Amino acid sequence: MSGAELAFAGLAIGIIPIVVEILKSYSVTKSRLKTFARYHHVIADVQLRYQVASANFSNNSQLLLQAAVESSKEVSEMVKDPQHAGWQEPDIEERFRNFLERDHQLCEGIVLKIRDVLRQTQTMLSILDQDSTPTFLQAFNISSKENRYRHALEELDQWNLKLSNLCQQRCRLQKRRGISSHCIIRRTAPKSVSHIRVASQTLRESLQDSWSCTNISHSGHQAKLSVDASAEYDTVQLDVVIACQRKVLPSNSRSASELPIWLHVRSVTASRTLPAPTVSSANTITRSLHAITHPNIDEKSDTTVKSERKKLRKRVLFVEPEDDRDKHKRKSNRESSQSIPENDSLAQTLAMVDLKATKSVCCHMKSACSRPASCKDPCLGYLESVSSPQCFKLIFYDASRRTSTHQLQPRFSAEAFPISNMLQDLKTLHQLTLAHKLAITTLQYHSTSWLPLDWGLQDIGYFDNTTQASCPADTISQQLASLHLSTKFQWKVPEVTLDPTQSPKDLKYLYGIRNLALAKLGVALIEICSQKDIGKLATTPTAHDVISARKILLERPPCLESLGMKYVEIARKCIDCDFSCGDDLNKEDLQSAVYTDVVCALEEQIKRWKQFIGL
Repeated sequence: MSGAELAFAGLAIGIIPIVVEILKSYSVTKSRLKTFARYHHVIADVQLRYQVASANFSNNSQLLLQAAVESSKEVSEMVKDPQHAGWQEPDIEERFRNFLERDHQLCEGIVLKIRDVLRQTQTMLSILDQDSTPTFLQAFNISSKENRYRHALEELDQWNLKLSNLCQQRCRLQKRRGISSHCIIRRTAPKSVSHIRVASQTLRESLQDSWSCTNISHSGHQAKLSVDASAEYDTVQLDVVIACQRKVLPSNSRSASELPIWLHVRSVTASRTLPAPTVSSANTITRSLHAITHPNIDEKSDTTVKSERKKLRKRVLFVEPEDDRDKHKRKSNRESSQSIPENDSLAQTLAMVDLKATKSVCCHMKSACSRPASCKDPCLGYLESVSSPQCFKLIFYDASRRTSTHQLQPRFSAEAFPISNMLQDLKTLHQLTLAHKLAITTLQYHSTSWLPLDWGLQDIGYFDNTTQASCPADTISQQLASLHLSTKFQWKVPEVTLDPTQSPKDLKYLYGIRNLALAKLGVALIEICSQKDIGKLATTPTAHDVISARKILLERPPCLESLGMKYVEIARKCIDCDFSCGDDLNKEDLQSAVYTDVVCALEEQIKRWKQFIGL
């Protein structure tokens, strides 16, 4: 077979078989050179240069394998053992093609040339190997063919150098492609992320500014916001539990337990100030929320809605004298009050209540929630927050009367605990689910009063109600469904003095913590994986939990391997803010990077695990 035919045959079968043959040839040739080493000092020099050429090719092969095989341990084993099972994987050749791209054919040509040179060298050594008895003539033949050996080795060095340059260039191109944000295909973070963040902060500020309580037995109030929120267009739906903290009574008396106020809040965004709800708009609000919480209930057909819209377009407004206008208004109010069903009158009346104008918001809500149910979702009132250029109207509903969540309501009256208490009871699916929820929580509530800047698992709670679940797995699932953020609000907020050494800027400059919220997410992921507090994992005390997490990632204890190396890599990216999009989580680039590389990656792990266990 000619050289061209050999080259064509090599190109047809791919790079992998040729690399395996070359690795075997280097091994055989080195063993033969050891046999002839005692004949002449020439062979010692040839043997050393041959070992250098063999090491160069092995290193180049390892560079190529690192682009096609994830495990570094498996790469080392494959380079050492040409018979390794990894060489037989059906898709390894395709992975080489994807890595080399346009240089794949060039790389095949270089590898073929190295193989041909090795074949010639083996042929020369095989002739010498025919007689194993050391003779003067054999030593003379080796010395006389020294130039041929050196020429073959120089040719090997040249082609190995060309292969090395090609591999290094491809690695640099691949590395640059991984860093450049313009070449990374990422999903855009949903608009609901920013909408929920703004609406939740508006809710917190509105409660702080407008809350009032005349109940002398209450010493304070605490709001618990469910991390599960939804947003559609300019409407955000939040669930809040407001717990009233009673004053400490003398030891001889016991205070009766007081159920919290469970609220459902709709935040509506507008470009200008919205008017207070009228009687007709209150009925519309109630129907719209009823449609959201009860999607299975039949509503008006599309034709009916269209006809109503047509009627609204044809409506004509006449300007009347002042006296006639007052008469007409009183008449229309009487007609509307007569047309309002009796069971909707309470909700329509409460929908018109500006909570900020009430004497006691706390007493008003408790009184409204304790009244007999007049409709499925009675409105308790509204708060309005005007901020240029947008206006937010927060409409409050009694969430305990929502049939879609009525079965879940009792657990919200149970005792709340931090999620750090449940780490030991989590199974693999629960761990991944909790990590996914925390990633979404970080995106939605960072830079708000609900999520502290230097947050931890102790700042996120769950409601414990073990009497409702039939098995431990169901109990944990219910607890994960009740994750919430807590904050206290009162009329006068005391000034909080922060430790100057723990400010975000100082942490960034002193310890390299680029984004504290994301770094604490990475710490939480490590705690979930190891099912231990970061302080118990660290061997030595450090100035900050993020520094302890970095040391743990370097040490790689066995407890980090339970959820796989991809999970650990996600945690590392969060700790180092290694998304190649800056360190400002308020910008869309970093939000999309975290959403793609963390949220979507954890979703994929959950999906694969469910497929593995048959769910």
